[in-house]
Amino acid sequence: MVRREGRSVYNKIYQLNADILGQRATLSVTSVCGHLMEHDFPPDMKNWNLVPVRSLFDAPIYSSIPEKMKDIATTLTEESAKCDVLVIWTDCDREGESIGAEIAKVCLKSNQRLDVYRARFSEITPRAIEYAAKHLTRLDQNIVDAVDCRSQLDLRIGTNALIS
Repeated sequence: MVRREGRSVYNKIYQLNADILGQRATLSVTSVCGHLMEHDFPPDMKNWNLVPVRSLFDAPIYSSIPEKMKDIATTLTEESAKCDVLVIWTDCDREGESIGAEIAKVCLKSNQRLDVYRARFSEITPRAIEYAAKHLTRLDQNIVDAVDCRSQLDLRIGTNALIS
């Protein structure tokens, strides 16, 4: 195993050889620190005290990569440009599915040919990891959409509570 530096001081890249998808492959493994993206209103609506409260319920919401996540996103972009397959190994819950979709979105921007898979596991043991690697699935877009909806509602309702 070889360890390399990523763009973020906290997220290293580990390179190793392993069997995955029925063949021997060189894997590049790195990490993220939670959600890569955040939701917000357009710039002209950021000062909530100057915007009618009701307009925030219908306002468009945009997703962007916050400054604190840009180095991680750059590492993902650079690494995925050299890969054929992306396997998401985030926590096996709703937030992990959403974070996985954010990772896929960033990686697919630099490499549209990536074949994206999802590893599902509930414990970090050799047996569970091997099983997950042999039984890869796809991201569940219904779960991703549900988390995205909840996140947007949190923004709209939370904003309303803060300025009411």
